[in-house]
Amino acid sequence: MEAARRVDVELVYEGVNISRDIAPFFVDLTYTDNAHGEDDDLQITLEDREGKWRGSWFPERGAPVRAALVSRNWEKPGVNVRFPCGTFEVDEIECSGPPTVVKIKAVSSPVKGVLKRELVTKAWEAVSLSEIASELAGKHGLGLVWESGEDPVYERKDQVETADLVFLRELCEEAGAALKTTDAQLVVFSEEEYEKKPPSRTITPGMERLSGDRLRAKTAGTYKAVKVQYHDAVRDETFEVYTPEGKQMGKTGETLVVNRKVDSLAEAERLGKKKLYDANKREMSGSFSLMGDFQFVGGSTVKLSGWGKFDGVWFVERATHKVSRGGYTTDIDIRMGVKEGS
Repeated sequence: MEAARRVDVELVYEGVNISRDIAPFFVDLTYTDNAHGEDDDLQITLEDREGKWRGSWFPERGAPVRAALVSRNWEKPGVNVRFPCGTFEVDEIECSGPPTVVKIKAVSSPVKGVLKRELVTKAWEAVSLSEIASELAGKHGLGLVWESGEDPVYERKDQVETADLVFLRELCEEAGAALKTTDAQLVVFSEEEYEKKPPSRTITPGMERLSGDRLRAKTAGTYKAVKVQYHDAVRDETFEVYTPEGKQMGKTGETLVVNRKVDSLAEAERLGKKKLYDANKREMSGSFSLMGDFQFVGGSTVKLSGWGKFDGVWFVERATHKVSRGGYTTDIDIRMGVKEGS
């Protein structure tokens, strides 16, 4: 007899494996993996007819939870695959009914939230972005993965009553890089480079594992050029630049005007390219609902084939994995990204 295909949930709460304990109460688990910009999150729904989860089993807010999914005979008989979701911090407990259920919501937390909540004031001088990222990672006991070609050097940057993660994320965004936190590391990467990764899957119309799709192309909110301008009153100096894209295509379409403090023409050019990229990167976007698949993760790519003008390689901004009594599904939010000359 062929073994049944299924996906099991592994949960470790405050260092204790509670997978078997929650099994009789389990309704569903949803894990959302964001490429960047937002924390990954975990939601677990449990039956509570006996009142245990509202009583003696009530989760502690701030408690660490480690989650993983294990597929058994999913892709083929006899093959088991473990998919780590990461470590999370319990953020919210919601009780509702009837029927009485408890929903536990948790967010990714590499260091018990200190990285995100403790306000810090510090002056950074003659330092590069990678050096700031390295120092902050070390401060919080994290590793640093650097996958960005841009590494600007600053004469001075002031961190004023700002959490380390917020400060670093803002610097990365200004430099055209993205930031993601995982279990034990900070990852700084280039979205444009990640868009060039080989696709993990090809999605075609009518394929068996596909249950829903939505694709969209738009022009509203997109631009042909960008102009950055800033006047430094203290130095009585004006910085004004067009990106290379602006020089080539500024006579057609709208121009995005950015007025933000910059310290050099090089910084103004980086900022302009980043703002133009951010404005245009969702010109083509979409979403798919599919049979559960561990290959879909935030920051990966997929190929669309047979979708006409939408064919090509797309960037996965968000992958949502859901395990329930009814099975395992994956939803992905995708965008095509910005092509050279577009």
